[in-house]
Amino acid sequence: MKLLRFYNGLILVIGGLYFQTVWSGELQRLFTTPEERRELDENRFRPPPPPPTDQELKTLELPDPPRFITFNGMVHLPQYTTIWVNNSSQLNQHSFQVQPHADSTISIILPKTKFTVRLQAGQTVDTVNNQILEAYQPIVESNSPSPSNSWLKNMISQ
Repeated sequence: MKLLRFYNGLILVIGGLYFQTVWSGELQRLFTTPEERRELDENRFRPPPPPPTDQELKTLELPDPPRFITFNGMVHLPQYTTIWVNNSSQLNQHSFQVQPHADSTISIILPKTKFTVRLQAGQTVDTVNNQILEAYQPIVESNSPSPSNSWLKNMISQ
């Protein structure tokens, strides 16, 4: 029994070595040339570009923020805190800024319109109408009044 295991193992090792030499020709080169390595190192260790000056910042046009910004939640761990906005933990946005608070709320700052709003988890801000929507309220993409309010407006106008 032990001899059978030995021969099976030997066959696997020899077969593996054979196929390794056969297939290694298809892999081509696994490493870069010294010139490519040097170029990669230069790019990796190159200092970042300088930040824009105040004059350049004044001439930059800020992009429009998304129509709806939703605060999905916050995860507190001993080492760090992760904030989820619009189903993403990437908070470096050009069109809005996120500022966390100790009470598990966040402030959404819209630099273009100078609008600031404080949100709790689950709330959504409509950046066009500057309204806060609760989690249970439907998000309506159009600018027309919602169907629940249209019957009330019809009643008032009669």
